[in-house]
Amino acid sequence: MTIDNLTWHANSSEYPPDVPRENGCTHIGVFLAWAIINDLVSEQFLNTHGDLIEQVRHKKITGRELLLKACNAEIQENYFNEEGQQFVKNYYNSDKYINDYAKTIGTAQVSTVYHVVDSWKSYDFITKKIDQRYSDWKSGKKWWEFWK
Repeated sequence: MTIDNLTWHANSSEYPPDVPRENGCTHIGVFLAWAIINDLVSEQFLNTHGDLIEQVRHKKITGRELLLKACNAEIQENYFNEEGQQFVKNYYNSDKYINDYAKTIGTAQVSTVYHVVDSWKSYDFITKKIDQRYSDWKSGKKWWEFWK
């Protein structure tokens, strides 16, 4: 099952005409890179794209580059291991991720999330928030329980 892909964004009437098409999957690539670095990808995905995954782990290519080179510019449910799939359902599929992305590196620095530069610097801006959400999810803490 497809979780997200470039076409859904780049073909949207809301997609800015001044932005390269591939920017429509920058946010997807950032999340995939985070999942790779945090060992939340499936054995099947590792076996299929091992060399490219290692390049992402060592920050030689970005998650977006992996998506464009080998994944048809999309992420699939089967790219993630069981824990990764559960986190995707809770975080990515609920729009929490895209909202965090927009607040953290998207519209805070550029006019739309599609203007974000595909770089490891951009990745570094959002990963602290993803790490926090992942930690909260694993502990069962709800976002409104900020005092705990």
